Amino acid sequence: MLTARARVQAAVGQLVASRSGERATVALFRSVARGQPTADSDVDLALVLPEEVSTEQRDAVVDELVDHVRSRTGNTAQVLVVDRAGLARMVAAGDPLARSWSSDALTLAGPALKHLLSEPAAGRPRTQPVDEGGRPVGEPVR
Repeated sequence: MLTARARVQAAVGQLVASRSGERATVALFRSVARGQPTADSDVDLALVLPEEVSTEQRDAVVDELVDHVRSRTGNTAQVLVVDRAGLARMVAAGDPLARSWSSDALTLAGPALKHLLSEPAAGRPRTQPVDEGGRPVGEPVR
């Protein structure tokens, strides 16, 4: 019998990769990620999207994730959505949620969330010049 974490991994990883592309990250966190869920635990997912994803695309992915998790596991999914700039702001502010992701997040699709949290400007390419506020300027250096 599959564990709750294995069922979520199977249900979510491929879905997000096919709908949001390789630059989107989805990670499991809290009790299911730690292997400590109860029968009625929510499935907590962090969805980190590139800035160019439209609101409509984002909402469609979230709706599909929630439905997909419910149909495969019987549990409710809570999806926290942030773009990469928002993730950078969370890291810079010392947000407790971002700190918890660095220790217990389990990436299901896309670039590893723990890696995005440790990159300068939280997910921007290391070769991308940024201004004092962490916003990209100019073209990436190749």
